[in-house]
Amino acid sequence: MKNVRKLVLASFVLALIFSVAPAVLAQDGIETVCLVTDTGQIDDGTFNQYAHEGATAVVEDYDLEYTYIETQATTDYEANISTCVDEGFDVIITVGFLIGDATWEAAVANPDVYFIGVDQFVGDRTDDAGNVTEEAP
Repeated sequence: MKNVRKLVLASFVLALIFSVAPAVLAQDGIETVCLVTDTGQIDDGTFNQYAHEGATAVVEDYDLEYTYIETQATTDYEANISTCVDEGFDVIITVGFLIGDATWEAAVANPDVYFIGVDQFVGDRTDDAGNVTEEAP
C-alpha cells in the first residue's frame, strides 16, 4: 500500500510540473530553473524527490540550466528563494505547503520571475494557475 501511495503521489507531482511547465517554458527567454525543496532532500521519497524528478525531466526536454537548493530548516525558506532570485533564475519551483507564503511574497516582489509551487494552497488569490485534485480515500 505504501508503494502504491508513493507511485500515485509521484504521478501527481510529475503531472503538475508537466502541465504547468510547458506553458511557462514556451515563453521567450526562459533558460534557467531553480528548485527549492521543503526541509529534506531530493531523494527522500516525498514531494521533494518527485518535484526534482519532474523538474529534471522538463529541463532535459527543453535544454535548460537547472539547480536545486535543499532546505535544512523552515527558517531558510526566504533566503533560499532569494538566492534563486538573486542569481537570476527565470523559473523558481518551491516544494511544500509550509513554503507557500514565502513563495507568494517572492512572486509578488518579483513579477518577472515565474514561480511554481508544489503542494501549496493559494486561497483567494486570483492571479495564479492551480492544479487541485481530490485525494482518493
